[in-house]
Amino acid sequence: MEAEARRSSMTLQQYQQATNEDKNNLNNGFGHYNNNNHHHHRFNPHQNRCNPTSKKRSSSSTSTISLNLSNQHRSCESINNHHQIQSSSNSNTRSAFYSMWNTVKYEFNHRFRNKFNFNSPICVLGQLYYSKMSDSVSLSDEQSSNLYAYDKFKKDFYSRIWLTYRRDFPPLLQTPITTDNGWGCMIRSGQMIMAQAFLTHFHGRNWRWEGQDDLIHRMIIKWFADVPDRSTSPFSIHEIIRQGQLLFGKNPGDWFGPASISIIMKNLLEDAAKDNSLLSDICCLIAQDCTVYLQDVVDLCQNENIRSNSKAILDDDSNDQWRSIIILIPVRLGGDEFNKFYSPYLKQILSLSSCLGIIGGKPRHSLYFVGYQDDKLLAIDPHYCQKSIDVGSRTNFPLESYHCISPRRISLTSIDPSCTIGFYLKTKQDYDEFINFSQQMLDHSYKSGGYPIYSLESNRYEYQMNEPSSSSMDRILRMEYRLVDRHGNVQKLSSEDFVVL
Repeated sequence: MEAEARRSSMTLQQYQQATNEDKNNLNNGFGHYNNNNHHHHRFNPHQNRCNPTSKKRSSSSTSTISLNLSNQHRSCESINNHHQIQSSSNSNTRSAFYSMWNTVKYEFNHRFRNKFNFNSPICVLGQLYYSKMSDSVSLSDEQSSNLYAYDKFKKDFYSRIWLTYRRDFPPLLQTPITTDNGWGCMIRSGQMIMAQAFLTHFHGRNWRWEGQDDLIHRMIIKWFADVPDRSTSPFSIHEIIRQGQLLFGKNPGDWFGPASISIIMKNLLEDAAKDNSLLSDICCLIAQDCTVYLQDVVDLCQNENIRSNSKAILDDDSNDQWRSIIILIPVRLGGDEFNKFYSPYLKQILSLSSCLGIIGGKPRHSLYFVGYQDDKLLAIDPHYCQKSIDVGSRTNFPLESYHCISPRRISLTSIDPSCTIGFYLKTKQDYDEFINFSQQMLDHSYKSGGYPIYSLESNRYEYQMNEPSSSSMDRILRMEYRLVDRHGNVQKLSSEDFVVL
């Protein structure tokens, strides 16, 4: 019932977008999708990937055993126990290998690919770091000024909350899986963009962490801790997996896409706000079909008294009548690869102080983008496996592992076209500025002969998703989207879509 209630709360387009992007991930190497039995073969760190046919080996081994049924049964049990012990040993070895491999890749990417240009501005979520010196200033003064600007940038970047792969946390659901190493990068990216929203909500954009013990900062990190306690950690990986199973049939080890993780985060915020008054004055909206419906924003942001008495957008600028809102916009910026037309617009978005960043990256490799320099995006990389920290029994748990020293740089044009853009609008004034910026970007996109990243509509999104009954499940249209590239090759973007007619 809870699963059906959750599904019915989503629009059809939201559910399809999240489902389709996950199937795209499967087709692009995230896993394998079998059209015959509709079974997802997901990554499982406890499965012997080098030799996954343990059943076949057991069968072949038992064929040489005596025909005596009792002896055969005991022999099968012995073989299965041997395989289980061997599988457990192999699982630990693989987990250690994946952890070591991700660490090596992480160190390589961050040590050898992070060469910043001191003569070019660096932008991080609306904050610009650049020291343009005049010709009359000496070289030593210019270098000193550039280093000062770079140091301020590093403090800003370091203050963002860093959520990575973890190991040795409590098992996920009813499985033996205790790590998300190798498959949880999009989950961690989704957690980070929400953590940034909470940091901005409670502390403002100019807050910096320099090692001080701050109760709000510690509280936010605890909300995302890897513990199956909904009351203390409502945005934990355990809660995300639970929601993913309810909404999309996901299980531990399955990969998520940016649209599906956005929907899950919205639902978790709504659930947490019921029990935590600190979260009651912040709401979340998922854009429908790359469109922000402004009246839906107003309906969410107005308090209960005003919402029941007004259907128009507020003309009043008073902030006590306005709830803060997180707007998440799942988009696809191209077909099989990123469309370079959108490059300058993504930079403009990241230059906004209301921007929360972008979650996306490459297939099987999600990153949290928080800024740019020249044609490179700056990202916080979750692909670093750390030991899980017990935040339940310790009030002074260490915080250093939740902050990243070195940003990841990646070419803007090499990112995957499927991503989610986030905004945080604290006040009515922020909302008005967001509309003005978006409208200017829309106008410029159309004048340039292209389609905008997202659009605005003044009304509500009226589409109502009817809960499918057993009889309506027969009325399903299966569709395939195909893309013809510039060489004339036809590529299938998704294995199938489900549209209730």
